[in-house]
Amino acid sequence: MMDRKTMIQSYFESWLIQDRTIWPEIFSNDITYYECYGPYYQGLEQILKWFDEWMRFGKVIVWDIHDYMECGNKSIVTWYFQTLYDGDEDAFEGVSLITFDEFGRICEVREYQSTLPHVEITMK
Repeated sequence: MMDRKTMIQSYFESWLIQDRTIWPEIFSNDITYYECYGPYYQGLEQILKWFDEWMRFGKVIVWDIHDYMECGNKSIVTWYFQTLYDGDEDAFEGVSLITFDEFGRICEVREYQSTLPHVEITMK
């Protein structure tokens, strides 16, 4: 089995190449996946369907990892995400808190989004 960082990089890459065949290897059957804007999916079957449906309308253009940290059974990843979905281009930065089960598979993903552009505020 691949290490956690490689597993997460492979997951991000699966969106770029539009190929989810690695998912049954890296996700537990009872995964819970929380998207950064509210919806969540329960179970491997549901996230596979989510991917297939999403790909009907969208394409991930960029999903770059910036920072990677591990703490116990969790990994924290900061990233930049750019997409074309239903004719609209969007980009934002985010953080994923990823939990691994006792078998080394991903059992929970919690995504958080940061709107771009970031604007510096100087207080007087």
